[in-house]
Order: sequence, then structure tokens, then C-alpha cells
Amino acid sequence: MEGTTEVYPSTPLRFVAFELKFRPTATAQSAALREWVYERVRESFPISEPAPTAGAEVVFGPQGPEMTQHSMGLRAIDRARTRGLAVTSQAFAVETSAYSHFAELRGWIEQGLRALESLDHVAAVERAGLRYIDEIRIEGVETPDQFAPYVNPGFHGPLDLLSDARATTTQGQTEFELGDRRRLMVRCGAMSGWAVDPRGPLQLRGGAIEGPFFLIDLDSYWTRPEGEYPEFSVGRVLELVDALHQPVREAFESAITDRLRDDLLRKETV
Repeated sequence: MEGTTEVYPSTPLRFVAFELKFRPTATAQSAALREWVYERVRESFPISEPAPTAGAEVVFGPQGPEMTQHSMGLRAIDRARTRGLAVTSQAFAVETSAYSHFAELRGWIEQGLRALESLDHVAAVERAGLRYIDEIRIEGVETPDQFAPYVNPGFHGPLDLLSDARATTTQGQTEFELGDRRRLMVRCGAMSGWAVDPRGPLQLRGGAIEGPFFLIDLDSYWTRPEGEYPEFSVGRVLELVDALHQPVREAFESAITDRLRDDLLRKETV
């Protein structure tokens, strides 16, 4: 992850995505939406994938934006399969598996938002979310207790609960109230396999990697106030994107130790 301080040459970041959920205008047409948005984002997302049939929404997750079988929308990716965009009648998402810096991601988000704005498709904003998923893998580290030198102690759970047994996996979840209807959900744990499905629509950096890893999943999101229907504005949504991004770096830095920085993050990638 990048930030205002140090930029690490090596990163365990596997997946980053933004999602906007909204209420469409009464005159919204799915076919027009698909064609209109694609023409305005095709320079960054030139490959248009087959759209499912009418009526579904984006299913947002670490596998990337997916559409249910009832959807009539657009899904497009770049030629390298490292970034994607999806939009349906009630949701819009941008994802990448080759995150470079926040300004680049923000630019792709703005492209899609401008297309929605020009079509006058969005009546009200429901939810906005920004998600970062790290899979920390360290050579020779195979069990939860072996991650202890690399990750903040608060992320490990009761590893020594039983004197004659060893923990094989750990999982934890904590939600933080950030004010202004914003929250940060932190999911973490020592696991095996992967959190981001390598069989998803995007090509993951380093390819398909399995085995022991430590998950840091940061989901920063905003929801509309009860009984209110905020008007859609590209500027307002981008302000939300900036606000949602703000706590992500601090949370990640608080989660890791200098041992991880020195042994993994500061090493040049080959």
C-alpha cells in the first residue's frame, strides 16, 4: 500500500475495489446503461464481457464484482486482466489486482461516475465502500503462532488457550465507528489457501498462490442516513472515496510490525 510516508517495494496486497450502491431513476434502461457507460470507459476497460440476462446486481467480494444470473449490465476489463469495472441498474464497482497508487484507482472510479452522471441514471446514493485485501505470506512461516513477530499481537487471538494443543487457524473481526456514517470493518486471521480467488476474472499479481498466509481485510464504507436519500454527485462521491481511503493506511500500518517491514515489505521484488 502507498501512503503519505513510506512506499514499500514489495506488497502483500492482492485485491482493491470500490463499490457504489444506488437507487436508479425511474426511466433507467439497462441496455442504454450498458452501451453508454462502455463507450465512456472503453479506453481504460476495452474488453466487454458477456452480460447476463435482465434484473441482477453486482455481488461484491474478493473474487471481484460478479453479476447474478438475473442481471442486465456491463462488465469490462483491461487487456492485461488486472482491472475491471462492473455496473448494473443499482450498483457500480471498480476493482484491481495490480494496485499501484490511490490516485490511479480514483481516476478509474471517476471515469465510471462521470458516465453514470451523464446518463442521469442515479436518483440517490445508498452505500459506498472501499476494500483492501492483503495476504501476508512469509517463507518458512506455516502456523498462526509463527506469524506473531510480524503482526500486531491484538490480531492473533488466544493462541495459547490450551497447553497441549496448537492453533491451526485464527479468525477475527472488529468494526470501528469513524463518524459521518463511515465505518471500518477489519477482518484478520492466520489461514491457509487464499482469500482472493485466483479463478476470478482478474489475473492476480504473482499468479495463483496457496499455502499459509495472514489475512488483513480492510473494508471502509459509508451508508446513507436512515430516512434520507442523498442526491448523486460525482464530486460528493469522490469526497466519500477520499474519506474512506483515509483510515486504510493507518489501519494497515498499525496491524504490522517492523519485522514484517524489514523482512518482506522493504525488499525489492524480483
